[in-house]
Amino acid sequence: MTESLATDFIVLRKTPYGTSRLIVAGISPTQGQLAFITPNPLPGSKSNFPHLDLFRWVKIVYRPSTGKLQRCQDADLIQDFSGLTKNYPSFQAACWIAQFTLANVLPETTHEHYFHALTVALERLADSNTQPEPVLTGIAVAFLFEEGWLDGYQQSDQQMEQCKQLLLMSAGAPPPKLTPQCWSQLFDWACQLLRRAECIVPPRA
Repeated sequence: MTESLATDFIVLRKTPYGTSRLIVAGISPTQGQLAFITPNPLPGSKSNFPHLDLFRWVKIVYRPSTGKLQRCQDADLIQDFSGLTKNYPSFQAACWIAQFTLANVLPETTHEHYFHALTVALERLADSNTQPEPVLTGIAVAFLFEEGWLDGYQQSDQQMEQCKQLLLMSAGAPPPKLTPQCWSQLFDWACQLLRRAECIVPPRA
């Protein structure tokens, strides 16, 4: 019998499956993209599965299967970022991040740096005073860095320093103090690099 595995997991999509089950998709730092089939809990249920809600970071226990859907056995909440849904610009940004992540992070891949950047991004978006563009730029640069695609675009000392500051920001350092217009231009630049690398880049709402 296959042994159970435990991994950190951030919920990025929930889809009803029939009348009593859900398909929950997201990413793990060590397993890449994962999808689980779980019961759809009734309100007030004492099951651990209510923790599997959108924009939550959980420790999930599951038994691996050969198919695309894994069966969740247990889930413990680590951090809840769902407060970001109270602010529409933050929610829009988080949805962009979720779409981008699920479109580009493959199953059975390691993304420890990007996973950390994702936790930083969602925590910042849960703060209603956060400007979305720095967060989105940090996510894009973190993905480019972990995939090894950033080095080819750091041609000058100024570009190298810029990338260094953006990577530090994505890992939790304070964002550089720039105007909203500058951040919008930086995000557009990061999206151009992602497209050059043939990533799927969702439209920005």
